[in-house]
Amino acid sequence: MAINVLIVDDSAGTRMVIERAIRLSGDDIGDIRHAANGQEALLALREVWIDMIFSDVNMPVMDGWEFIRRVRETEIWSSIPIAAITSLRGEEARSSLHDLGATTYHSKPLSPENIVSIFTEMKARLT
Repeated sequence: MAINVLIVDDSAGTRMVIERAIRLSGDDIGDIRHAANGQEALLALREVWIDMIFSDVNMPVMDGWEFIRRVRETEIWSSIPIAAITSLRGEEARSSLHDLGATTYHSKPLSPENIVSIFTEMKARLT
């Protein structure tokens, strides 16, 4: 089963690094969608089924906090695993994102190995 991924980050370079690492993971990857903010991400979720989300937290237009909240409030999307990727550090940020509904939390910068590890962790939640 091919896995569809949504990558949400205001940095096009970060989105490309995450996509490349996922594609090199060796897994059956389907569609990888990109969004520069939460508002674009919500539109992408309406276009195609997404199996997992990698989302930045600090973005313009609609930040990751609001995006994650809206995903969790929408029944059809509520169980999609979400990796919160952020420059925020510390237990308070981790706890707040977890309480909001992020499946996992990771601090930037991420290496390709970190990204593959996160992808593998999220994939295990799909079965």
